[in-house]
This record gives sequence, structure tokens and C-alpha cells, in this order.
Amino acid sequence: MFSFHCSPWWRPFLEGWIILYLVFLPVLGAWYGLLPLLLLYCGVAIPEKRVNASSLFLFGLLLFAGTILTAAGFRQSWQRLLQLESWLLLAWFTGLAFTPRLLGKVMRWMAGSSPLWMIMGFQQYASGVRTAAGWLSPDQAALIPVRVYSVFGNPNLYALYLLLTLVFCFGLVRAERQRLSRLFWLAVGGMAAVSLYLTYSRGAWLIGGIILVLMSRKELRGGWLPVWGLLLLILLTFPAFRARLGSLLTLMDSSLHFRWRIWEGVVRAIPDTWLWGAGPGSFGVVYPWFMLPNSAAEHAHQWYLQIWLEHGIVVLLGLGWLLWERLRNFRRFSELLRTAALVLIVFLLYGCMESWDVHPLWGGYFWFLMGLTFACPQKTPPA
Repeated sequence: MFSFHCSPWWRPFLEGWIILYLVFLPVLGAWYGLLPLLLLYCGVAIPEKRVNASSLFLFGLLLFAGTILTAAGFRQSWQRLLQLESWLLLAWFTGLAFTPRLLGKVMRWMAGSSPLWMIMGFQQYASGVRTAAGWLSPDQAALIPVRVYSVFGNPNLYALYLLLTLVFCFGLVRAERQRLSRLFWLAVGGMAAVSLYLTYSRGAWLIGGIILVLMSRKELRGGWLPVWGLLLLILLTFPAFRARLGSLLTLMDSSLHFRWRIWEGVVRAIPDTWLWGAGPGSFGVVYPWFMLPNSAAEHAHQWYLQIWLEHGIVVLLGLGWLLWERLRNFRRFSELLRTAALVLIVFLLYGCMESWDVHPLWGGYFWFLMGLTFACPQKTPPA
């Protein structure tokens, strides 16, 4: 790519800035500042690294072609396209800059700094910050006085951050060799689990259970199944836990019903522009024409339906191909890279209930994680 001839002290200096930026992303909220740091790091630290990012390039070209076909003159679509293409650049630069050593450092710092935001969430719970209308049905509000959200503004988005932290901690427990380090990551993971409960995000609870099974298959075979079963029985003794999960299982929850109505409106809108979509960022223009009464929404609350509406089936299938191309060799990933890929899977599962990429912070997280799959070498397959 390119290189600078400079003294070796640049490398730890730039690594420190990259780590600090990632640590404070929850309050910075934007990824643009990371791009020049990654670009500079590529030139200073690893100038000879090459990444085969042809799949990213083709997907970006597909997004651009779709926007030309559907949104000529629609300024909002071009602004949204610019953000999407910047995320693809983020994935590419991440692939160029990151090495297994830097991935390990960043994962440790991101997980190790997470108690900063958890403490803020605990303070919200202790001080009784009022839960916003619409986050709970009236019958649940009597049992759940507070849904914590820390600095993220929404308990469901905070829950996504906590799932990321839990997966990182689980991976670090396995990667560490020193008992004290393992105990530290277990403690951080325990804080994240308690915080996740206090978000009362049912989707995050279910996804967390799925990822727990995926990550602890060895432990389950080793006799840990009764432990997880006992933990579930303990949770079922909490009335608030039963109320949240019970309404979900009976499909009688007001927020779930509201989502169904939104999804129905989106499905009604898709046939008119099913191939190439209505244009990036067009949800707010198209959806009101098809929505059901009393179901106004800023986004689809479903990532895949929103992609189909705005970008069409061609881009949706292109995204599926890109994900398959990156994750098909999951079993051959190194331990830390597999951990990062599991967080990517968390995002994909969360997309069934939330359009998280309408938030710049979370869209950037997804493509950063995608970039890591380009960055680190896979393990050599067994002979």
C-alpha cells in the first residue's frame, strides 16, 4: 500500500490512539476519526500487508449502482450512501491494519473498559431513572421501575453492547493462561450479565442464551448443563423476568405487537421496489404511505426488511454472499478471531428485532467486526 520511514516509537503511539478511540466510542459516537488513524497505522507499522477485499469492493459497487438506479437527485439517499461506503472503507482499513496481536490488545481494552459504562447504568437503576413510555407495557411497568441504558440512550442498544462485552470476556477467559486474568474477565462478564438483565431486553436475553450455548458446547458436555439450568430456575423466580418472557412467549406484548404492525407495513411497501429498493435512507419517505394506523416509526425495527425496502433484494442477497464468504471457514478461525466473528453473529441475530445500523455507532461496529475477518490469519487446517 504505502509506507513511512520513521522511528519505531510511532507504532505503540498509534496503537494507543486506536485503542483509546475504540474504548471511548460509546461517548464519541462516530467512527470517522478512526479512519485516518488506521490509514496512518497501515503505513507506519505494517506497510507490506495485503488484504484481498474484492468482496467488499464488489458489495460497495453494488450499493453505488443501486443508488444510481433508484435515487437520482434524492439527497438523503446520497448522504446515506456516503455513510455506508465509509463503513466499507472502515472494514478495509481494519483488515489492513489489524494483526492478531493488535486484535488481542483491542479486545482486552474494550472489554476491560466496559465497567465504566456499566457503573453509569447501575447509577441509573439506583436513582430510579424513569423508563420512557413505550419501553414497557402498562402491566410490566409496575414490576420494572427502570430499564437501564447507560450512555447509549436506549436499553436495547445498551444490551447489544453488553452482548459484545460478554462474548469478548468469554473469549478472553479461554485465551488467557493466568488464573488471575481469567478471574478478572469472569468478574467483568458477571457485571455485564447483571447489566444485561437490568436492560430487560428480551431479544438480547434470548440471543445471549443462543451464543452461550454456541460458545460453551465443551463445557456443556463436561457437565455444566445443570449449572445453566439452575441459573435459569433462579431467574424464573423473579416476577419481572417472568413477566417479560411470558408476554413474549404468548405473543401478547404491546411492543412486540407494535413491531408486527410495522413489519406488516414494510412488507406492503416492498413489492413496489423489491428489486433495487427505494433508495438508501428512504424509509421515512416510503413507509408512511403503507403503514397501518397508529404504527408510525422512524425505522423498520428489523434490519433485513429495512435493507430490502431501501436497497432491494439484489443488495440483500449480495450482503448474504459477503457474510457467507467471510464466515464459512469459522471453524478454522483462531480463538480470538472466532470470538470477534461470534459478535458479528450476535449483530446478525439482533437484526431480526432491530434496525441497528440506522445508528451510526452500531453500523460502524458491525463493519469494524467484518474488517477483523479480513485482518487475522486463520489457523492451518489439520493434516
